[in-house]
Amino acid sequence: WQMQVYMESSMPKNWIQQTYDEAIKTNDSVYSKWYPEYIKSISSFLDMFADGGDPEDISDDALKYFISAGDNAISSNLQGTYSASEYEAIKEHWPELFTIFKRNIDAGQISRSDYDAVYNIIDPLLSKRRPAAFHRLWAGLFPDILTTVIKDDRFRKIYKSVRERDDSLKPATGDWLEDNLTFMEYLKDKVKFKEPRHRAL
Repeated sequence: WQMQVYMESSMPKNWIQQTYDEAIKTNDSVYSKWYPEYIKSISSFLDMFADGGDPEDISDDALKYFISAGDNAISSNLQGTYSASEYEAIKEHWPELFTIFKRNIDAGQISRSDYDAVYNIIDPLLSKRRPAAFHRLWAGLFPDILTTVIKDDRFRKIYKSVRERDDSLKPATGDWLEDNLTFMEYLKDKVKFKEPRHRAL
């Protein structure tokens, strides 16, 4: 209780803005070290779904990078990359996955039923559950509405920490997708970002 009173009295109202402003000035922050490469990667991901794009036109190298290799691939999150057999299994479903992703990208929002459908396609193909890889897939395709915090436990800690300081953030539901959308909307009114996609980080 005393800590809560201290934080309420001492924490400046614009503490999130101050935290961000300090981070972008730091040479070893995520904004200077990881962000530039991240932006290049998600741009290449989104190019796959540009108007006129066809799942058959995507090179194997591009698809492999997107799914299983590289710092920003969907399985590159300390859970281990997909095995060759897992990659081949996902690749077989690529036309179906492509259609779902493109439908959501064109709509500019994520359909809950499509979100669940992609999970139901990919999860049975894996030797173990990798929810963060699944989250990263959507985060990479929707950098304007989802955070890059793809691990459930880590995201819950961040959400809880912010809400303890500002209860205008809605209570968490425990659902990664729903809470991510809520959190990103919350930040719109709290921080002036130097670059719009800094919000995801």
